[in-house]
Amino acid sequence: MVKAAREDVEQLEREKVDFEKHKQTEACAATASLKQVRTLSKLLSNECKGWREACARENEKLFHVRQELTNLKATNDALAKEKATAEAAAKEAKEAEARGAKALERADADHNNLNKTVEDLKV
Repeated sequence: MVKAAREDVEQLEREKVDFEKHKQTEACAATASLKQVRTLSKLLSNECKGWREACARENEKLFHVRQELTNLKATNDALAKEKATAEAAAKEAKEAEARGAKALERADADHNNLNKTVEDLKV
């Protein structure tokens, strides 16, 4: 019986040593997993920071493009108004030219009439 008790005590000690080894292995695994989680968390944080910076740069570019587009639209509107003004001035100039041509024709007709009258008076 004493022998069986000693064997049981020895078995218990072996199991206790195995349990401690297993416990240390689990603790190491948990520590390694925690370290891996922290590393991945840091990588993810850096990746998010990179994305935020890239988005900020892209937003800045888009802001400048939007500003340029707004400026170009304003320039286009001004040019359209200028074109309309120029077309109106050109139309007015053509009308004035036509009136001038008619006035010149009348003046020529009057000149011819005067010449005839002068000729008639000479005779």
